[in-house]
Amino acid sequence: MKAETAPPIPDSLIASLDDHAIIDVANRAGQITYANDKFCQVSGYSRAELSGQSHRLINSGHHPKSFFDDLWKTISSGKRWHGEIRNRAKDGSHYWVEKTIFPCRDGQGRVSHYVAVGADNGDLSRREKKLAFQNQCFNAALDNMSQGLCMFDAEQNLIVANERYASMYGLAPEQMTPGTTLRQILEYRIANGIYAGENPEAYIKEQLEWVAIDVHSSKVQKLSNGRSIEISHVPMTDGGWLTTHEDITERRQSEEVLEQQAATVDLMNCIAVAANASTNARSTFEYCLSQICRFAGWKIGHAYMPAKDGTGKVCPTGYWFFSEKTQFATFREMTEMTEFECGQGLPGRVFEQQAASWVYDVTVDTNFPRGKIAKSTGIVGGAAFPIKVRDEVVAVLEFYSSDPMEPKADLVEVLNHVCAQMGWVLERERVEIELTAHRDNLQDLVNMATIGLEAKAEELRTALAAEKELNLLQRQFISMASHEFRTPLSIIDSSAQFLARKREQLTPDYVLSRTVKIRDAVKRMTRLMESTLTAARMEEGKIKVNIETCDIGRVVTEACARQQEISKNHVIVCNVMDLPETIQADPSSMDLVLTNLLSNAVKYAPDTPDIDVVARALGDEIEISVRDRGLGIDEADRPNMFERFFRAKTSTGIEGTGIGLNLAKSLIEMHGGSIAFASRKGEGSTFTVRLPVAGPAKTEQPGTRAA
Repeated sequence: MKAETAPPIPDSLIASLDDHAIIDVANRAGQITYANDKFCQVSGYSRAELSGQSHRLINSGHHPKSFFDDLWKTISSGKRWHGEIRNRAKDGSHYWVEKTIFPCRDGQGRVSHYVAVGADNGDLSRREKKLAFQNQCFNAALDNMSQGLCMFDAEQNLIVANERYASMYGLAPEQMTPGTTLRQILEYRIANGIYAGENPEAYIKEQLEWVAIDVHSSKVQKLSNGRSIEISHVPMTDGGWLTTHEDITERRQSEEVLEQQAATVDLMNCIAVAANASTNARSTFEYCLSQICRFAGWKIGHAYMPAKDGTGKVCPTGYWFFSEKTQFATFREMTEMTEFECGQGLPGRVFEQQAASWVYDVTVDTNFPRGKIAKSTGIVGGAAFPIKVRDEVVAVLEFYSSDPMEPKADLVEVLNHVCAQMGWVLERERVEIELTAHRDNLQDLVNMATIGLEAKAEELRTALAAEKELNLLQRQFISMASHEFRTPLSIIDSSAQFLARKREQLTPDYVLSRTVKIRDAVKRMTRLMESTLTAARMEEGKIKVNIETCDIGRVVTEACARQQEISKNHVIVCNVMDLPETIQADPSSMDLVLTNLLSNAVKYAPDTPDIDVVARALGDEIEISVRDRGLGIDEADRPNMFERFFRAKTSTGIEGTGIGLNLAKSLIEMHGGSIAFASRKGEGSTFTVRLPVAGPAKTEQPGTRAA
C-alpha cells in the first residue's frame, strides 16, 4: 500500500527542532511518511527504510497491547497523547523516548495525519540499571534473611519469596516462580511431607482462611518434620499480604526444658506438702497418683502393697487414679482381683528387683497376666516404681498409658524422690499404729494391776493419764514438726540439688529466685524453733508478765501498723477510739497476743483482704476483737483451738505450729482476762480478748506473775 503524502512541515520548524527532537509524521493508517535525522540516528534506520512502515518496526515488545490500544484510541479521537515508549533500534538495542503525538486535521476538520515529537530519554536507561541494581540488592537482602519471607497478591498469586522460605519448606526453585498460587505451594509442601496437622485438606483450608483475615496476626505451627515455625501475617491495602516465617525450634525446646524443670519442682513440692500433711494413706496416695499422672501424661495410677499374712504376695490396695474411669473399668475390676507372686507381673517384678521396671507394650509382654484386658481397654505402655522405707519395699506404684512407654532416666530420678516422700506416709502410719498398740498395752497393764493392787490404782491411773497426755503431745509435736520441718527441708534439698545439677544452664535471675526460696524455708524453720522454745519456757514457768501502766491503744495501733507493713495484700482497719488512755497490763505480752491474732487473720484469709480490729471499753474491762473473712474453722475443730500443737483442718498447706493461740490464751489468763472466738466455715472468724482495766486481781502477786 502506497503511503499517503502528508502536508509539508515548514522548514523553519524542522530547523529548530531537528537538532534536539526525534520527529516523525504518520498518516491516518499509522504509516510513517516522514522521519527526521534525529529519528534515523537514534533508531539506526534510514528514511527509505522507515518510509511507509508502521511503528511496529521499532516495537520493543516491552509494552502490552492495551498500551497501544489506549494510545490509538486517544489520538484517533483528536486528542493529544503524551508518554514514554521503549523502542528497539535496528541493532536490537533498546532506547526510551518521551513522546508527544499531535493529531492534525484537514480542511473538513477530520484527522488527516499525526505528528510525533520526542526526546531521547537516556535517563530511563540509567534508571533501569539503577532499578536493576536495587532489585539485585533487594533480592540479596531477602535471600540473606534469617526468616523466610513471601508476598502474595489479592488473587493469592506469589509475587516474591526468598530462598530461606523455600528451604524451610523443601520447595524447589521451579515451585516458587511468581504467579504460583498459595494452594499450589501448599500442595507442593504436602507432597514433600512438610506441613502441620494430620489432615492435608484441613491444613490447606485452615491456611487459606487464615491469610484471608484482614488483620495483622501470628501463630506457631509444629511441622510434620518436628520443626516449630512462628508465622506472622501482614495484610496489604491492595488485598494481598506478606508473611514471615521464623524457625523457633531451638527456642521452643529451651522453653519446654524450663517448663519441664518448673513442673518437676512443683510436683516435688506438692508431693512433699501432701505427704507431710497426710492424715490417712488412701487420700494421700490417690492425690499423689493423680499429680504424677498429670505430670507424666499417664492414664492410670495404682498402688500395690505386700500381703499382711506373710505369704510374700503383693496385693491391690484400691488406691487409684483414672483419667477416664469408664474406659478402664474392666481393667480396674481385673486388677482388684489379681494378686502376684514375687517376680510375677509388673508389681511382682519391682518387689523382686527392688527397682523401677518399664514395659514398652504390656499387650505383648509374656509376664503381664492382665495383657488381654489391657489390650481391650486401650492400655499399651506400663511402668512401676518402688516405695522404700529403710531399704525395704513397702509399696509399688504402677502406671499405664495408651502409648508405648520407654525408660526415661530423668523421670526415674524424679519419681525416686517422690516415692521417698510417700514412704514417710506409710512409716508415720506404722509408727502411729505402734504408739496406739503401746498405749493399749499400758491400759491392759493398768487394768491387770488394779485387780490386786487397789491401793496403787489411783497412782497407776495418774501415770497412765500422764503417759496418754505425753503420747498425745508427742504425736502432736511429731506431726507438727514433721510437717513444718520436712516441707522447708524438702524445698531446700530439691532446690539445692537442682542448682547443683543444672548450674551451667541457669540464669542469674533463676538462681536468685531459687536462693530466695531456700532462705524463706530457713526463716520458716527458725520461726518454728523460736515458737517451740517459747512454749517450753512457759511450760517451765519461765515466762513472766510485768504489770505496769500500759497505753493499750498505742499497743493495738502499732501491732496493726506492723502487720499491715508485712501484709501488703490485706487492708487492716483499726478502731481504738473508745479505749481508756491506759490500763494495767504488760505491753510486751499484749503485743505478742495481738501479733499472733493478726498473723492468723492474714494467713487464714488469703483471698479476702479486709481485716477489722475494734477495741473499746466495757465498764471495768476492755474488749479487743480481730475479725477476718477467710476460711473459717470446722465445727469439729473448735473445741480444740487453744490446745498446744493443735492445728485445724483448714490449716492444711499453711505454715504454723499450733503454739500461738495456746500461748496467747495463757498470757491473757495471766492478766486475769479471757479469749473467745466465733467462726463460720467459709465466712471467717472473730477472736475477742477481754482484759480488766485495773489489771489482775489483788490476790495475785503485784508487778510480776509467772506462768
